Order: sequence, then C-alpha cells, then structure tokens
Amino acid sequence: SMRSTIAKRLLESKTSIPHAYSAATCTVDHLFALQKAVNKAKLVDTKISVNDLILKACAYALRLVPDVNGISHGMSLQRSGDVDICVAVSTPAGLITPIIKSADRLPVS
Repeated sequence: SMRSTIAKRLLESKTSIPHAYSAATCTVDHLFALQKAVNKAKLVDTKISVNDLILKACAYALRLVPDVNGISHGMSLQRSGDVDICVAVSTPAGLITPIIKSADRLPVS
C-alpha cells in the first residue's frame, strides 16, 4: 500500500542519511502580516499559508548556504545544484511526502 511504501522510505531516509537538528524561537508577527497582506491584496489566485512562506524561506536559505544542501559520501560532501524540499502532508488517505523540485525558483503560490 501507499502508506507502507512511505513508511519504508521514511525509515530508510532516517537511518541511512545524516541528519542535523536545530531549534530556535522566532517572532513571526511580520510573517503573519505578510501573509494577511498578500491574501487581502489577492496578488495570486489562491490564498497562501504561513507554511508556504516558511518553505520558500527554507528554499532561499538552502540556495544561500549550499554547504547545508548536499549529499554526504563518507568524509566528503557533494553539493546539490538543485534545491528540492520534501514536506509531509496529511490527507484523508494518510501521510504523503511530495518533493517540491526547484523550490527556490518557484513562486510562493
């Protein structure tokens, strides 16, 4: 099934790919204001979410700091020329994890 395939791939990713974690506390008042202003101005056909803006910011950061966007090969790092982001999405059928290709080059909408 789709759910078991996703579970297997997530487990494989978690156990075979190096991960790094960090935490920060952020004040996001300006982010909410930006979301509200963009949606109110109807600059795009669909409403944007705060998550959309966060994903765009992450993609931009990965473009600016290419050492974080790479594949580890033992003691060496292969930088990726692309900024692809995978995001978990809950659906009625279960969790899916689509990959947003070239996320840094896509519009927020």
